[in-house]
Amino acid sequence: MRCDVPVGALTDFEMLISWPCVCRLMETAATELQMPSFGLEMALTVPRYFPNVGPLVFMAEVVDTVGEWARTGVLYWRFHTNAYLAQLLEDGEDSDVIFRFRHSPFSPPARHQIELGLANLLRMAQIVPGFTDIYPTEVHFRHARPSDTRVHEEIFNCPLQFDAEYDEIVLPREYLSYPTKGRLTPLKSLLNFYVRYRIRKMPLYDQSFRATVEVAIPALIGSGSCNADFVAKTFGISGKKLQRLLAQEGTSFSEVFDGVRRTMACRFLDETEIPIRNIAGLLDYSGTPAFIMAFRRWTDSTPSEYRAQHI
Repeated sequence: MRCDVPVGALTDFEMLISWPCVCRLMETAATELQMPSFGLEMALTVPRYFPNVGPLVFMAEVVDTVGEWARTGVLYWRFHTNAYLAQLLEDGEDSDVIFRFRHSPFSPPARHQIELGLANLLRMAQIVPGFTDIYPTEVHFRHARPSDTRVHEEIFNCPLQFDAEYDEIVLPREYLSYPTKGRLTPLKSLLNFYVRYRIRKMPLYDQSFRATVEVAIPALIGSGSCNADFVAKTFGISGKKLQRLLAQEGTSFSEVFDGVRRTMACRFLDETEIPIRNIAGLLDYSGTPAFIMAFRRWTDSTPSEYRAQHI
């Protein structure tokens, strides 16, 4: 089976890959490695700082409850991908709540990618409040029941339904009121780890403070908290000191942030078909008009005109 994943994806962790391509890769890996529970086993190997979900990790550190984190995350995912719609269903005061991944009815269930996503969601739901013994009341999968569900039972520890209408996790309502555990103490260590990892992968690093901030911004952008004070706190310094260090190098946080936004926007438009409104959301703009205004300032063209010129 052809997966069509560019070789550059092995080293370029900012490359965007289409949903069908990722799903084919997961199915092929499960077959070639003879691992019938590949998606679930992959979820178990993901570190607790979840490097594969970007700003979702950091969002958990700046809200007070799991419910706030979940609602903020659902909004973020609407910008992050058009492969599926993430939903939090909390109708009825006495009913359970549902975290649902809603796919097009015309797309076939992608077993291993979906199982990876649901297992990661559960692990985050356990780690955010710091209660690893939280389990769903039910988990539903669109795909058919596998011949061996032992890993499913180990991870989810609840009744499982296959050939369901949706891929979703059902959780007790009181879970939404649980406080998030972290605040900024673990956030600093998470960002430091991320920055060090990014720097190690860079072909050239000039060791400037500006370059360090440039590396950190993509981890926070899209979270709604990517500003000088927040970035400074994650570095363990004050906002004034961050601005002073950047000023010594002839720049400012707003200038660095603007440059990162421009680079990311141009790459999204060059290499993907992401809708312009989604790019605006991913880059933390208040709306599409604000993004278009910024893009005109950068390039003297609109995002649509730029994309048409670079196809």
